Amino acid sequence: MARSKADLATHVLQFLGVLDAAASPSAEDSAYVEARYDDLREELVDKGLAYWPSTTRTTAEIPAVVFSAASMILAGRCAPTFQVAERVVTDDDGKQMPASAKGWRDLRRHLAKPASGQPTRATFY
Repeated sequence: MARSKADLATHVLQFLGVLDAAASPSAEDSAYVEARYDDLREELVDKGLAYWPSTTRTTAEIPAVVFSAASMILAGRCAPTFQVAERVVTDDDGKQMPASAKGWRDLRRHLAKPASGQPTRATFY
């Protein structure tokens, strides 16, 4: 299920521990995180990796598989601004690493072989 930039901002602020689970972010905090997401997405567009649109803050268009990775990357980028330490998480292989490093790893794995959308011709002998 796709999620919106507003959902992403709320999730990042909760992940950082600066927002309670039941609370809503301030407009300034949400706008800051959303702007960092726009920067991240622009980096991915420049590299030809972003395959999803970005229209409004409330349109659910961030793929679920990207949402989690982007949350961790953005948490790492936003932690200094909110004066919190970046969280350390455990990777799939049990290795501990900064959340942003795991986010990049997960995103790279997902984007490693993007679908071309073109039919594939097979020749059998």
